[in-house]
Amino acid sequence: MSSADFGWAKVSLDRYEPGSLAPHLHETDGLFVLLGGDHIDDNGRSTHTQRPSSVVVHPVGLRHGTEVGPAGMVGINVFFRDEAPCPTCRAYSVHSNRLVRDSALRLAGQMIRQPCAAEAATHELLSSFSDSCSGKTPRWFRRALAFLEEDQIANVSLTGLAREIGVHPVSLCREFRRQTGTTFSDHVSGLRAARLCSAVLQSRPIGESSVASGYADHAHGTRSFRRYTGLSPAAFATACIG
Repeated sequence: MSSADFGWAKVSLDRYEPGSLAPHLHETDGLFVLLGGDHIDDNGRSTHTQRPSSVVVHPVGLRHGTEVGPAGMVGINVFFRDEAPCPTCRAYSVHSNRLVRDSALRLAGQMIRQPCAAEAATHELLSSFSDSCSGKTPRWFRRALAFLEEDQIANVSLTGLAREIGVHPVSLCREFRRQTGTTFSDHVSGLRAARLCSAVLQSRPIGESSVASGYADHAHGTRSFRRYTGLSPAAFATACIG
């Protein structure tokens, strides 16, 4: 679909047809960002069902297989020329947080609009792996994140989430800033954009997908999605799946 070679890494936006890829090895360290579709990764010891806008790292020498769902899938591959630039990219790992999601969407948009200028966005994605807050994460906050991840973003509100996990809304706001470096609203906005991205890449109607992802309507979903990718959902889907 589109690719760019920065010398230290090759980045490509790729579409995969449904089916299985036989177990295989990569010649260098690499990673895969799922943007839309169903992907099950088998590293020989365990299987992982990848979430949209998350990253699976495949180190050199690790044999793994891939199962692509019936709708196919679209994602970004990054393969490093030599040793991966960060230690996190040298061992099998899975990454999914706000910074990873936001960086993945920005990189995807850049790979469509101007692949040769996507180097900075690639660096941003890699740096998002190591971003973590200092200090202990309260159990109730982990429950809050899990609640949001499990498709509970369509009608969620700060007050409703606070009630669900049994804390005061002010405490929830404070912990969001401490743990994620952003607000509750910005965190949910990224989740919704990733959900909308996945939906349109499976050829679902944009208006219906926008509402299902938690936006008020088609126009609201389009405005938010454009802020992350620089493209409307329709233009993004056309570039990826035709």
